[in-house]
Amino acid sequence: KEEEREEEEEREEEHMEDDDEELNKNIQEVINNLVEEEEEGHKEEIESYMIMSQYCQVRGIQTIQEFLERENMERIEKRLQKDNINMPNSYITEFIFKISAIYLRDVFNPLTEMKEKRKLSSGTKGIDATLHGGLREGLITEIAGEAGVGKTQIGIQIALQTMMPKQYGGLEGTPLYIYTAGEFPIDRFKSYVQHVLPYLKELNKEIDEQMILETLHLSPKINNYKELESYIYHQLEEQIKIYKTKTIILDDIATVYRVGFSNNQGKLDIMKRARHFNKLGEQLHRLAKKYDMIIVVMNQVTAQITDNMTNSVDTTLPLHPILNKYKPALGLAWARQVHVKCMCYLTNRTIEPAIAVPDIHKIQQQLHLGDQQEVVFPNLSKRVFALTHAAFGEKRQCIYTVTPKGITSC
Repeated sequence: KEEEREEEEEREEEHMEDDDEELNKNIQEVINNLVEEEEEGHKEEIESYMIMSQYCQVRGIQTIQEFLERENMERIEKRLQKDNINMPNSYITEFIFKISAIYLRDVFNPLTEMKEKRKLSSGTKGIDATLHGGLREGLITEIAGEAGVGKTQIGIQIALQTMMPKQYGGLEGTPLYIYTAGEFPIDRFKSYVQHVLPYLKELNKEIDEQMILETLHLSPKINNYKELESYIYHQLEEQIKIYKTKTIILDDIATVYRVGFSNNQGKLDIMKRARHFNKLGEQLHRLAKKYDMIIVVMNQVTAQITDNMTNSVDTTLPLHPILNKYKPALGLAWARQVHVKCMCYLTNRTIEPAIAVPDIHKIQQQLHLGDQQEVVFPNLSKRVFALTHAAFGEKRQCIYTVTPKGITSC
């Protein structure tokens, strides 16, 4: 009865339409391709694919989208046991991840039409250089960082930059801000407005602070993930049409998705949350692509467990070793929805004002003089913005600070 109730609830959910035919990719064709690609001798893997093929046929699942929306590991395991079919959990997990990867690769390929997309300046030269020119429309950019690192300040600056004239790297458009941590910090926004007001007057001499405040559109107050999903699925697109939105800032996603997904044993139901992320990611990707929008999602961080956290240094990333101690919150299921991944972190290090940002090579030399040697420069304490993953360019970092006028490079 519980399974039937869950299925009925899912049928009642409104399915978002999309013109892209890949959204309806036939799951039997996908499974046949997996069987053909499997190496000879891997009989158990091939057998698991055939079991899942029959599983989907019996339950009327025709597309990979239907599979990802309706199924999860726990449900598949129960139904296979009911049918007296013995299939290891590892094969079920592997099948789900492969289907998810194919879905995201075919439907949301971040490289498609990338060269033709416009870029939005962050309002800070160092961050723009780190992002290889700025924020790209049609993509989801994640900015993760610990509390107090300035994520909301960056989000506010991106919102204001959206309104800026094109000659200053803006879009002359409307931002929409989704704030999940209580009341939106309007006073902080106003302090930034005074700095950009002279530039906005170049578009309209009559513009004033009140007009700018009215141009920023805020979502209704969001208290939990259900309210966020209701807003994104049922209201967001209409507001995009009305306000001609160019940029969406979601600040932040972890606040509402870190709770509310416990199973009967009180533990986190990872597969249930993953299903929500798949559907949320689908909707955000669809809107970003359809309306050529820039979507920026702020995220929190969680500790990253390693054998030797204090001395572990990622040699593939010439950035601060602290990036090996933390990772974006919400796990792999959410990470797969993101095209561009950035990290912000606080540091006790200080650096010479004369060093240009992003003077990456000089900073690399200074931060990697040895495992035990601490690098200390006189004067300024700074924060670091790092690009950790993007299909369009290599990893980079810059140093920034938060001021009453906004985010500035050092």
